[in-house]
Amino acid sequence: MPSLYVHIPFCLRKCFYCSFTVAISKEHHASRYVACILREAQRYQGETLDSIYIGGGTPSMLTEGALRKLFKELPGIFRCAPGLEVTIEANPETIDFAKAELLFSLGVTRVSLGVQTFHEKYLRWMGRTHTAEQSVRAVAALQSALLTNINLDLMYSFPGETMSELESDVKHLAGLGCAHVSLYALSVEPYSRFYVQGIQPLPRDTEAAFYEDVRRRLSRSGYRQYEISNFCRSGKESFHNKNYWLGGDYIGLGVSAHSHRQGRRSWNTAQLNAYMAAIESGANPEEGHEVLTPEQQ
Repeated sequence: MPSLYVHIPFCLRKCFYCSFTVAISKEHHASRYVACILREAQRYQGETLDSIYIGGGTPSMLTEGALRKLFKELPGIFRCAPGLEVTIEANPETIDFAKAELLFSLGVTRVSLGVQTFHEKYLRWMGRTHTAEQSVRAVAALQSALLTNINLDLMYSFPGETMSELESDVKHLAGLGCAHVSLYALSVEPYSRFYVQGIQPLPRDTEAAFYEDVRRRLSRSGYRQYEISNFCRSGKESFHNKNYWLGGDYIGLGVSAHSHRQGRRSWNTAQLNAYMAAIESGANPEEGHEVLTPEQQ
């Protein structure tokens, strides 16, 4: 049974490290885009899913109406395995108690929150649009709405970052008592603002020392490492992430989304207007594909 990934590209602002396909100030296309997602999904009518992951972009930016339409109609197209894991990515500034209650009522079982750091200077430096206090309030809102299966993204290896600053981040994060942590070193990707600016992360040996220190601290705080970047409390592994890393099949819907079926990997166009035009005309939005050898897999 495949997993399902749905890409929601809309963002308030593009973070300076981001190289993903995002759409800034184009939220007015959201209703049309969700309709296109659902139309593309009909190509897979009746498939049984093991997990759903709504990523982006900032999916939590969607209006209540758009979210309700997406979550109401997807289960009518696909079959859902018992105990289906349903994850949505969110930025802290988009989450309050009302939004958390809405997500819970729609069947979301897991939220991945883009905290990144609790140091205001690094949040501003990265171009993030939230504060550390908003991260804390977002976690509290989700927990109050009974959405307790929460992942927190943590980034490190910022130029000039010290070990004590990173240790402070880990202590703050662990104190929130969330189920899962995704740990990412800053990487400067082509097409990102940092790439154009020539930003360099910390030296590799320093980055490696930071990584080992975080691993030890998370372990002492009750988080078990089950993948290079992923740590969780007992029984809280992300099924969706594990399916990717174990080479499973997955369906990708939306602009730039990737799919994998038995060694064939394909991807949709990364242009929002081209994607919507293709779907509305009945054309295939696929931009390319490759067949992976056993060695590549």
